[in-house]
Amino acid sequence: MKTEGKIMKKILFATTALVATASVAAADVTFSGMGRFGVKSTSTDGAATVTDITTRMQLDVKASVELESGMTLGARTRWRDTDGAASKTFNAPTFTMSSGGLTIVVGNNYGQMYHGNMSVNNVGLTGLGFEADVFTGFDEYSSNGKGPQGADVNYTMGNLSMGVSHSKGTKSTQASVSYSADALSFGASMQNGKAKADDFSSVGVGYAFAGGSVNLAYGDNNGTKTTVLGGTYSVAAATSLTAFVKDTNTAGVKNVYGVGVSHDLGGASLKAGYVDNATGSVADFGIVFNF
Repeated sequence: MKTEGKIMKKILFATTALVATASVAAADVTFSGMGRFGVKSTSTDGAATVTDITTRMQLDVKASVELESGMTLGARTRWRDTDGAASKTFNAPTFTMSSGGLTIVVGNNYGQMYHGNMSVNNVGLTGLGFEADVFTGFDEYSSNGKGPQGADVNYTMGNLSMGVSHSKGTKSTQASVSYSADALSFGASMQNGKAKADDFSSVGVGYAFAGGSVNLAYGDNNGTKTTVLGGTYSVAAATSLTAFVKDTNTAGVKNVYGVGVSHDLGGASLKAGYVDNATGSVADFGIVFNF
């Protein structure tokens, strides 16, 4: 009986280990991130230039599991430190459910605005204000906070993608559609906000060619119309140049220009950029790497 009891214990331990192993095999948990460091200089018209060190470290945790039906469930969260202002907690999580071409996102959801080719070609180590975006201020994923706390419903069929989103906090609704055909890509997106100031719409088109690409985007934020033209070109095997110009179509507001360079170091990139914006200029230089 003692021998039989020992055998039963071994079987129980083996069965428990097998179940545990099977559970682990069905799930996928990954840790990834990025780091960057360099120098950033900001000049404001009529004021002194400020130059300082700039740093960022980011850690992303992603988990997913595939059900027997083929449906995939996922979750992700992010920790980020920028210039020494460390976050004490991770941001609000994002949850996904995918089956075939349908994906539902809830929580710290992404929204639809970037699906409409509204971002052209940002430059520099830090993005330098992301002036190559047609506009900012709409509902989107937050790397530091809780985000929209809404839902996205996205569907992809071949080269055609479309989606709708809603934010619980701002009560804004977004929609987008995008399509690619060989070297051409098209997109449109919009946000219907609770207030007129939160209404956004954009359309964009891109063309890719050997060694580079060019993009054109147009947007309207409650009557403020913006046009951005930009492009990227590889000038050498490991070096590319990026430039853009932005016109806000507003009297008395000057156009925004930006230029940047990126050099592949083999596992990291050396980046530099300069942007002449509405209030002065900003430039940066440094190294960024992923892990």
